[in-house]
Amino acid sequence: MNNLTIKTYTPATGDVRVWRQALVEGGPEVTMIRVPISSTSVDRDGDEFSQSGLQALKRDLDSGKVPLYLDHGYQPSGARLYAALDMVGAWIAGEIEGSTLFGTAFLEPENWIGDSLARKISAGLPIGFSVGFSASKSTPKQGGGYVFDDAGLWEVSAVGIPSNPDAVNSAAVMAVVKSLRVKAGLEVDMTDTKKKKPEEDEEQDEEEKTTCEDEEEKAPESDDETDEEDEDEKSVSLDEIRSIVADEVAKAVAPILTTLKSLDALAEIKSLIEKQATASTTAPNRKPKPRGIVVAKSEPTEEKSGEPAEKPALTPKY
Repeated sequence: MNNLTIKTYTPATGDVRVWRQALVEGGPEVTMIRVPISSTSVDRDGDEFSQSGLQALKRDLDSGKVPLYLDHGYQPSGARLYAALDMVGAWIAGEIEGSTLFGTAFLEPENWIGDSLARKISAGLPIGFSVGFSASKSTPKQGGGYVFDDAGLWEVSAVGIPSNPDAVNSAAVMAVVKSLRVKAGLEVDMTDTKKKKPEEDEEQDEEEKTTCEDEEEKAPESDDETDEEDEDEKSVSLDEIRSIVADEVAKAVAPILTTLKSLDALAEIKSLIEKQATASTTAPNRKPKPRGIVVAKSEPTEEKSGEPAEKPALTPKY
């Protein structure tokens, strides 16, 4: 039996789609995803798919027999188990655009793992997609690695760590990098430039020209030192990039966390109501005791003879 080979691809944010539709006319709507799952790019292992290899993967996707798992069925113990109940959905179609293979899958209805996966994809998180396959035809490459020309697709999983170099093409990360380059002075923000008026541009150009001329007259010998200072200012550390990326991800996830907190609060209120209702129905039965009702009769007025009338006794009524 051929060994399982795994190759991971993380699509760019703009390449993914999440929507709902009915698979059959008159049937219930299900959540659908369309994502790139592989390409002809060389991955970190030095391997790659040829166009014929992508065609082989597409053939299996079109068969509708390829399941969607998470992390290739890995269990907490580290063992891999492709259990039937661990399926999140199924792939039903494939499409090749240029050098990239797209796959379309539907998620199991009312599957909380599938719903969570759809939310993460919609939020733009860099979810990767990895193909598990057996290579039936491959060509060794000089310097190591293989070119896969034919393969049997076992499954496609959603994963967190990519091996395909196209994984760095996330739109969110590129936006962060651009922002860093603008702050460091390595790139001009064209949006701010367009907002300026022509008069402001001319005045700014004159001021900058005058300032430059004054600086050249004052310190022509300090050009080397200035260049070194500029390079220091423009350098951006990896820790700063990670910090900004983390902030951007936190902003994207914040609405989801808020919704989950509100759902937890509703669940807690519902639990308290249920406990109260259970306590009232399970309380011991108490026999009602008779309650005495005292009725006061009005005193008759004294008779004309001057003798006071007898006061009637208070009679309890049960």
